[in-house]
Amino acid sequence: MAVQYHGAVQQNYKEEAEKLLSVPTKEKAVRTHRSKFEITAEIMQNCLLPRGKTYIMYRGNMSFAQTNAYLSLLTSQGLLFKENGKYATTGKGRQFISAYNELGKIIGIPPAINKNENFLTLFSAR
Repeated sequence: MAVQYHGAVQQNYKEEAEKLLSVPTKEKAVRTHRSKFEITAEIMQNCLLPRGKTYIMYRGNMSFAQTNAYLSLLTSQGLLFKENGKYATTGKGRQFISAYNELGKIIGIPPAINKNENFLTLFSAR
């Protein structure tokens, strides 16, 4: 048997329901596509400590093919090196991250490194 509401009580329930339904449960962030430089900086930032391919792929939100293409490019350019199946950022790669962050300050793009900036000084150039 269905409950029937009368007059003001029914109106109050309708208003409450409309309020609840109109409140977004989760704000959607407006995200533009990432540039190749942004993806490159993110990969190198993630590899300041040696990381496996799967970690890089998931952390960068990339497909397996994209991850392979970027890792191959960055390794061939001397920005990353591979050792024991893990990728790590070279001294040249750390210079790229620093330059990317400096340029970001000038033109207003988010930095590739935020809380981990001190990693740049921890590792010597390869």
